[in-house]
Amino acid sequence: MGDLVEGLQAAAHAPRVLHGRDRAGPDRIRALGWTGGEAIRDLRSSIHYARTTPDGRIALGLGGLQPNLARRIDHRYDYEARYARRVADDLVRMFPSFEDVPIECAWGGPINVSGFTMPFFGAIGRGNVHYGLGFTGNGVGPSHLAGKILAAMALHAEDGFTRLAVVTRRPKRFPPEPFRSPGAFLVNAAIRRKDDREDAGRRVGALTRAIARIPRRLGYNLGPR
Repeated sequence: MGDLVEGLQAAAHAPRVLHGRDRAGPDRIRALGWTGGEAIRDLRSSIHYARTTPDGRIALGLGGLQPNLARRIDHRYDYEARYARRVADDLVRMFPSFEDVPIECAWGGPINVSGFTMPFFGAIGRGNVHYGLGFTGNGVGPSHLAGKILAAMALHAEDGFTRLAVVTRRPKRFPPEPFRSPGAFLVNAAIRRKDDREDAGRRVGALTRAIARIPRRLGYNLGPR
């Protein structure tokens, strides 16, 4: 299985923070007009994503961080202090009314990234082992559909599920090593730098912009256009 999916996925770290309980938290949330429990995200390539909790707190995450070359997953993909501090600072910047509320916990986890940022499905061997991979940080939402796809594939059903593009479309491979890992690390850093400078209202240099756009130029659905 490892040989089959080699080059089909890259890894990144997705840290999250949750601030502590605060008696005024629900009132602060209502003041934001954020009362429906909606999950929100911004339009960065290295996205922020957030949602509220029933007790009036905000959980905020940041995608696209990468503590190493991602040739193997270690403890830093579960928790990395500098990235937790970064997300905590972003929470205060985005929601300044929570500035005086301390962060209660921080955590993270690895996500896999596919070339088209879409899951892909297939079978190996004699066709009796099926897989679904490449959820790119969105595993919870598509998992219901993924289960139906895998069930249809296991039954060899020729129906709408097995004819979906995520089944029939050939996933795009990333470049081979030794180029893939350092290349992904460099491009990922450029994407974050571009996003951060734009958030701060600062000019993005031509070199940073050019490196950040490399994935798109190579046909991947990743990074800024």
